[in-house]
Amino acid sequence: MKLSQRLTCIILSLGVIGVIEAGAMGFEFKPYGYIKGELTYTSQGVLSSGKPGLTAPQEADTLKGHAFGVSCQSTRFGTKGWITTDNGMEIGGKVEADFYSGTGFDASSKPRMRLAYGWVATHLAEIRVGQQWDLFSPNNPTMSTGATGLWYAGNLGVRRGQFQVNVFVPENVTAPIVSVALCEGSKETDGLGADNFSSFPMVQARASIELQKKYQVGISMVHANYDPDPAKANDEYTTLGYGVDYDLRFHKLFSLRGEVNTGKNLSNGNFSTIAGNGKHGDTRESFGFWANAVSKPFTHFNISVGGGTDRNTSDKVASGAVKSNLIAYSELIFPLMNGASIETEVGRIQTVYEKHATQTATFTNLAMKVEF
Repeated sequence: MKLSQRLTCIILSLGVIGVIEAGAMGFEFKPYGYIKGELTYTSQGVLSSGKPGLTAPQEADTLKGHAFGVSCQSTRFGTKGWITTDNGMEIGGKVEADFYSGTGFDASSKPRMRLAYGWVATHLAEIRVGQQWDLFSPNNPTMSTGATGLWYAGNLGVRRGQFQVNVFVPENVTAPIVSVALCEGSKETDGLGADNFSSFPMVQARASIELQKKYQVGISMVHANYDPDPAKANDEYTTLGYGVDYDLRFHKLFSLRGEVNTGKNLSNGNFSTIAGNGKHGDTRESFGFWANAVSKPFTHFNISVGGGTDRNTSDKVASGAVKSNLIAYSELIFPLMNGASIETEVGRIQTVYEKHATQTATFTNLAMKVEF
C-alpha cells in the first residue's frame, strides 16, 4: 500500500472515530458528472500532450493536412459522500474519473482517475489526503475543447497525490485561506515516479483572500528537489515556481479569471510548460499567463473569450525546441435545460520554434454536454 493510501486510511479512521464519539447528524451522498460528445476540426497538424491528437490541441506542429474527429473522451463521472457531526466536524471522500487518453480519438478509452481523496474538516481547518488539484496554478478556463484547457499556454496546474492542510482564518471581510501540501514530486513514468529521484516531497503553498464572495486573488509557490544519483556529488537540481491567480466575478455580464506564473524546471515537477525537463547545470526557465472573460447576457446564451501564452525563457534553447506557444479562442455556450448545453468554439494556435519556421493552426469544436 502506498504512503498516500495509508495516510488516507489513517485520516478516515480518525474521522470515523470522531464521528462515533461526537454523534453523527446525518450522511449525504452525491453522484455527479456529465456526458459529453464533441466534434473537433484542425486546419493543420497539432500535438496534444506531445503526441499527434485532436482531443486537446496544444501546439501547432509541422504535420501537414487538416484533421477531423469525434469523441466522448471528456465524459466524466464522480461521487462524493460526507458525514456531519453535532459539533460541526465533517468527514468525507470524493472519487472522480473520465476517459481522456491524450493520444487522439480512441474508441476504447480506459477510465482515468482524476480525483480520489478523503477529508476531515471543521470551520477552522481541513485535512485532505489523496489525489487532488495542485495548489500552484489552480485555476481553469472555460475552454471546451478536450479535457486539458489551456495547458502550454500558462495554465500549468494538474492533479497529483498529496497531503494537504487548509486553514480558514476567521475574518469576515477578506476570508483568508492558507494552504500547504506535501506532494508527489514528478511525473508518473520518470523522475520520482520511476526512481524516487526526489530527496524530499514536493512542497506547494497558496494564500488567498476573497472580497464580497465575488473577488478572489491568490499567490502560490512550489518547490521540489531532485537527486538522480545519491552516490554522485553535485548533480542535484530544483523545481521552483511562483504564481498569482485571480477570479473576479464583477457582474453576470462580465467576469474575469486567469493566472500569471514563472519558474524553473517546472516540467520536471509535472507542470505543463513547453520549457521541457531540466537537470543539474541545465536549468529550464518559463513564464506564462492566461485570461478568460465570460459574459452571461441571457439565461440560454453565454459567451467566453480567452487566451494565453507559455514562453521558454531559458538562457539556452536548443534548435528545434519550442520557444513560445500562444492560444486564443472564443466560445458560445447555449445552456438548455436540466443540465444540458451546446458549446461551439473556434481558436488559433501559434507555436514558435527556435531557429525553425513558426507553425499555426485553427481549431473548431462543437460539443453537447448533459450534466447530472
